Amino acid sequence: GRRKVAMANAGDSRAIIATERNGQLVCTPLSDDQKPDRPDERQRIESCGGRVEPLFDEDGEAIGPARVWLPNMMLPGLAMARSIGDDVAATVGVHAHPEVHIHDLCEADKFMIVASDGVWEFIESDEAIKIVQACNGDEVAAAKALCDKSYELWRHEEEVVDDITAVVVYFAH
Repeated sequence: GRRKVAMANAGDSRAIIATERNGQLVCTPLSDDQKPDRPDERQRIESCGGRVEPLFDEDGEAIGPARVWLPNMMLPGLAMARSIGDDVAATVGVHAHPEVHIHDLCEADKFMIVASDGVWEFIESDEAIKIVQACNGDEVAAAKALCDKSYELWRHEEEVVDDITAVVVYFAH
């Protein structure tokens, strides 16, 4: 039978497959980013009484991404619409129900990247594919290269560094 990849996502990680098309590797998404300002996620959160907006500084300028807030408090400030085990955010519609994507593997699918949001903050999916491709089939070197590049970008762009985790799986056909 045909091999499949099933991806269940409830949080702010992303999964992609590098698929060869016309001699080039392109991104095949295995997950959708579950950001609170995604229209369907925003609707659910707001219908449960939550607010979706960024943090604002003293001058009213937005700081960072959209976040989930309680109706009258600056809590929890979660930058994702789905989360496992966040009891405070659950009171305003954040839940752990995963979105499931099923992908039929084919000969053109070369490798998969599953990584935390800290990797994707400054690296687009297509760039991640190029970083992994440069590692010539070495999963450990590829995951390390993604994490190292992410860390470098975080240190350059921000005062803090978010979680950075990556797994790379090459497909044998």
